[in-house]
Amino acid sequence: MPGTVDFILGAARAVFQDCEIFLRKPLPGGELVLTDHRRRCLNQTGGYSFQECNITAAVDTILNQKAFLGRPWFLYAP
Repeated sequence: MPGTVDFILGAARAVFQDCEIFLRKPLPGGELVLTDHRRRCLNQTGGYSFQECNITAAVDTILNQKAFLGRPWFLYAP
């Protein structure tokens, strides 16, 4: 699954097994963020689990570019 910013997102519980995740080159000034969890309530459950996944990118994508596995979008995001 290819993407640049928050291309795995939502407030779900999800397990990704044996996935090929490919980071694409972002727009100028953009960032590379794989996940964005959107849990809105303290008692809401959710999160992502990556098992035996490969996260890769083309060489021109990662030169001088930071990449982040995830970021919280709302107050209670994990």
